[in-house]
Amino acid sequence: MTSQNNNNKITVPTKDSITNVLHVGAAAATATDQHELQFHTSVKEPPPKKRKLLNFDYTQVRNEQWEKKFGWLVEYKKAHKGSTLVPHIYDANPELGMWTSKQRVTYKEKKLSTERINRLNGIGFVWKVCTQVPWIESYNRLVAYKEKYGTTVVPQIYPEDPSLGLWVTKQRQRCKKEDRIQLLKDIDFVWDARPDGGWKRCTNR
Repeated sequence: MTSQNNNNKITVPTKDSITNVLHVGAAAATATDQHELQFHTSVKEPPPKKRKLLNFDYTQVRNEQWEKKFGWLVEYKKAHKGSTLVPHIYDANPELGMWTSKQRVTYKEKKLSTERINRLNGIGFVWKVCTQVPWIESYNRLVAYKEKYGTTVVPQIYPEDPSLGLWVTKQRQRCKKEDRIQLLKDIDFVWDARPDGGWKRCTNR
């Protein structure tokens, strides 16, 4: 490597000057490499994305949830004298009340599978709550209430079983069949639940 000065003299670089240039270049390259290494190590990698459920995973989860709530309904039936009429607002298990209502809606929309329809039919599931519930079923719910609270005076507003209070009031007003009257007598049904204490029990009916 040569250079030319203003006097047109050619200057030949010495060995020391070449060595110095090489040292400066190597130092600059090392500094650049260290900077890039520091930059790469300081950049945080983004957290791994959650794996999306595949179709078969999602179906399996939904089936497991359905089976779990179906089991809850079976237990409810055992505890309520064979009734599957879970109140939509059911404080003891809000999910169960909403689930049973959803089954009826899905069935009405013809979106419920035949297998699930058969499972529910197998435990006597009531599909149309707007239709008249069998009298004996409501009676059995009243018997369960009596066993729990020691009285047949069910409040008209009874959150645990809203329709029971209305049914009891209806019996006081309209029950005329002798066989039904006798069944109510057997559990000491209160025919007059007025708050003034003038209760007229079935033995005086």
